[in-house]
Formats: sequence, structure tokens, C-alpha cells
Amino acid sequence: MEPTMKKLKVVGNGEAFTSSLCNTSFRLDLGGSAILIDCGYQVPPKLWEEEDHTDIDLILLTHFHADHSFGVVPLLVRYLEEKRTKPLNIWGPKGVESFVTKILNLGYPGVSKYFKYQIEFSEFEEIDEKHFGEVQIRSAPTVHSIPNLTYRLDFNGSSFSVSGDGKLKPEAMALVSGVGIHFQETYELLDEIPSHCSFEEVLQMHNAGTMRSIGITHIARHAVEPLTTLHNKLTMENKIDGNLFLTYPGQSFEF
Repeated sequence: MEPTMKKLKVVGNGEAFTSSLCNTSFRLDLGGSAILIDCGYQVPPKLWEEEDHTDIDLILLTHFHADHSFGVVPLLVRYLEEKRTKPLNIWGPKGVESFVTKILNLGYPGVSKYFKYQIEFSEFEEIDEKHFGEVQIRSAPTVHSIPNLTYRLDFNGSSFSVSGDGKLKPEAMALVSGVGIHFQETYELLDEIPSHCSFEEVLQMHNAGTMRSIGITHIARHAVEPLTTLHNKLTMENKIDGNLFLTYPGQSFEF
């Protein structure tokens, strides 16, 4: 049997407070099922606009900052209203079950007793591996203000990885080596913030050639224009190629 074509969609590529872009999030369509990677507070409306929420069976959280996780609450309650019955998996760093339970009870106290679907939680160690159907998911840590995991997903000979937030630790650099597409949070132009990656560092990754391509996400709102201008300039000068690209909401990739 031929493997099913997989489609990856950039739900959003923005940071926490960008008004014109959705929080960074990705949706992998597996054909009848989907994996959502990160679900910030701006993400659910984007999913609802195109009915992209209906077949999500796994929510994979990189970390617990609001722009990566607080959208889980409205998504879960909408599933209640839509009479969902199939189980939903929520995986993430250590503490994912207690975190989601807490924010759900803060948002809608006691609502989970009405759920007709089971939520199945699973924690990743910093260096870990799990499988969701035919998809292998591996994790490694980054340097961020709270624990954050980079994830690499492999399936049918294809692969992509997402950084979540932060600078890649050596373990994460090793994890994403050779990946088809690595989506890297690139908050600033210069390496001046300890808990975020910069375009300066991403250029070094690109020049090292350890990843086949790199997609830039999560640019600080004040850095979008200068970073885009610099990226375009370097492209015109043939100093970078199409394997280092800027992402945008709605962008899709087929595997």
C-alpha cells in the first residue's frame, strides 16, 4: 500500500503579541487525523475558520507559555459543545497534565465533568521518543526562560522539526541534524536575548548545512520588518538560498 500523503500547515508564525499574525502553531494532517503542535490563545479561531480543529487527535505542546498553550482551553470546551466522543491526546513536557487541568479549571471551573471524550496525557522527558501511529516523535531541550522542548517528527522517510522557543542546546542540534525542514523561532536580528534564538544564529545554522532547510517563525513584532528586509537583501545577493525561508500563516508543505 502506498503511504498516505501528509500535509503540514503553518497555522500561525507570530510571537505572543503580534496583532496581524497568529501565535506560532503547526498542524500535520495525517489523513483522517491530525497533530497540532502548540496552541496559543490566538490559535483556536484560526482553526475554526477552516474547520481545521475537527480531526485533531494529538495536541503536542513545546512549553507552557500562554502564546503556546492557553488556546487549549477554548478548544477543549468547543469539543464539548460539538459533542466530541473520540479520545484526545495532549502530550508535552513534564507537568502537562497538571498544567492543562489547572488552566481548564480556571477558565471553566468543573467543565471537564461534562466531557464525553477522554483526554489522554503523556509527558516527554528532555530526551525522549514516542510514537503516534506511524509518526515517530523525538524531543530535546532548548535554552528558554521555562522548560521547552524541540520536537522532531519522522514518518514515511520524511521529517520536520519545530523549536518551540529558545536557543537549541547541543542535544537539540543533534536531534534536528539532517531533518527535512526545521522551523526555528527567530525572535531578534542579533544574539542579544539569552532565552530566544536570533537571525544571526539561524544564519550560522544555515551555513553549517546540518539541516536541509530552515523556516523562520516567531519573529518579534518590532523585528519583522528589519529581519524581512535583511533576509530579502541576502537572498538577492545570493548569500542565502531558498533553503532558509520566512514562514507565513496558511503556508503548507506536502510529504
